[in-house]
Amino acid sequence: MDENSLLEIIQEREDGILQNELWRVAGIDSRKCSRLVKRLLDKNLVTREAAVSRGSRTYLLRARKGVSFEVESLNPDLKYLIANGEFSPCVGCRRECEPKYCEDLTEWIANLLAEES
Repeated sequence: MDENSLLEIIQEREDGILQNELWRVAGIDSRKCSRLVKRLLDKNLVTREAAVSRGSRTYLLRARKGVSFEVESLNPDLKYLIANGEFSPCVGCRRECEPKYCEDLTEWIANLLAEES
């Protein structure tokens, strides 16, 4: 388990995930989870707020939306998957929608066109 895998688990939960639940879901011990969460916090990829679960103190973790990337440092083929600092909403999407009617994709394409002009 690495920090990218942990981030994916956090991103799957729109309302966030409790840290004491995260390490169980990830199949790692709480100490390793804490170290990985610290790295994600240091990179500003997640937010953390104090919470209580079953009488124990823990943290609610949420993935940050719209985290910016340095597009110039990416593989040239990946540049076309990013607009306005955001990956295409289709990357990793699990919804069964029609791209023609997807509001997220429409907004992303508008951002891509705005960047090119």
